[in-house]
Amino acid sequence: MITAIEAGKSIVVIGEAGSGKTTLAETLLGVIGQDYQIAMANYSGSTAATLKSIADQWNIEAIDEKGRPLKGDNLKQEIANNINDRYLLICDNAHRWAASLLYWLEIVQETGAILVLLSIAEIKTGIFLKMSKIELGRLSEAQIREIMIREAIAIDFSLTPSKIARLQSIAGSNPMLAKQAVQEAKLGRHFPEGKGSEYINVAPFINAIFTALGIIRFVGLGLGDRSLYIFGGIAMLIAISLRYIGIGLNQTARRKPLGKK
Repeated sequence: MITAIEAGKSIVVIGEAGSGKTTLAETLLGVIGQDYQIAMANYSGSTAATLKSIADQWNIEAIDEKGRPLKGDNLKQEIANNINDRYLLICDNAHRWAASLLYWLEIVQETGAILVLLSIAEIKTGIFLKMSKIELGRLSEAQIREIMIREAIAIDFSLTPSKIARLQSIAGSNPMLAKQAVQEAKLGRHFPEGKGSEYINVAPFINAIFTALGIIRFVGLGLGDRSLYIFGGIAMLIAISLRYIGIGLNQTARRKPLGKK
């Protein structure tokens, strides 16, 4: 990501809600903040407020000759006239930005300024098509546990290994849900074992079934019983299919938001 920015390329960062896009952007501010004039904006329904926030962060004096605040297209033009390739704009939740702002971002990009758009979905229209894409991967279980432990330390809350396991089954690979689970646990929310998004580990049973089916095929091959050999092969394929279906369902359950049944 930093390499792309240093090369002057604008990028779209895609990741599910709570996956750490904003945290990544804030980390970026600390890494390259001295090399660029950086503004970070989040559209909350007001185009004027978003533009003013950007102008203020870039230290652009957005007033007319009479000292009155610039608005609308005049404000957009004033910002575009005062930036270059050393300016960086981070657009949080870019998928929610108004169309008029997205059109204006194309003008901003033409000035040489670098854009970093954070989005929960891949959008295949407008400015999104003109930018390289980076998709945030899912965090590992170890990384989620580390986030939970750090959050517990930050809020002075004691977590046992068993409690971490229960909370992790709810948060899945989402760092925001991991922090939220720890916070709610401290507030007294009860996460009983065997409920919610937790599931029973049936891997040993599945492995035993695979072994039995392998034995059936071996016996069929040894006795020259083609029917038994074919039956064992078909049964094994069915078992493998069911295993992958079970894995997919378990992963889906682990990604459910907190409180959702």
